[in-house]
Amino acid sequence: MRTGGRALVESSFPLDIRPLVRGGAIRDDIHVEGEMKFASPDDDDDDDDDYGVSGIAFEVSTLDHANRWIRVRCTVTNLWSGKQREINDEIRLTTSRAGFAGRKWWFVCPGLGVRARALYLPEGARYFRSRQYYDLAYETEHLDDRERAWRRVRKLRRRLGGDPDDIDPPYPPKPAGMLPSRYAVLLDRLAAAEDDLDLPLTLGGPRFAYRWDRQSGDGG
Repeated sequence: MRTGGRALVESSFPLDIRPLVRGGAIRDDIHVEGEMKFASPDDDDDDDDDYGVSGIAFEVSTLDHANRWIRVRCTVTNLWSGKQREINDEIRLTTSRAGFAGRKWWFVCPGLGVRARALYLPEGARYFRSRQYYDLAYETEHLDDRERAWRRVRKLRRRLGGDPDDIDPPYPPKPAGMLPSRYAVLLDRLAAAEDDLDLPLTLGGPRFAYRWDRQSGDGG
């Protein structure tokens, strides 16, 4: 999808460094190979896209601190034409300080030489590059205030385990395992997004009860 001649971030396949770091595939003094698998999204989830990539094979080497890199290989299938293209891309890795004795890992965009947490593969491209390199736009840049509010409402209702298209009360109950404080924050964000839509405020339901508990301590 393109808007105003620019490809969108949301329509480009992303390569995020954080899952690789959390999984231990990117760390100091290693040479490893592995594969990332991607499950196909549900057909009724319109916030997810199937990019025609089922998996990415990778090789990481950080043994030479002056030359740390990741090589990624995958086959991208155009979901409309069925045409395939092979991706074989080598990307340099670097680190930066993050707080006391902490570090962050980054990709180095081969095209611009800038650090990036995520690189992207737009339709037709053969190399992962930064958002700036491909001049990718965010979909929300082309939405008006009401459309942005609807996106926030749907996203927050999904995060709360509710129907993203259901704006009727009551609010979704607290999902199992979610902290009450986190639940209250998400409900406040949901309420703010609904206020932007000029929706009627619902005083009943869990949102009001949690806000009351937070203010009074015991709800009494």
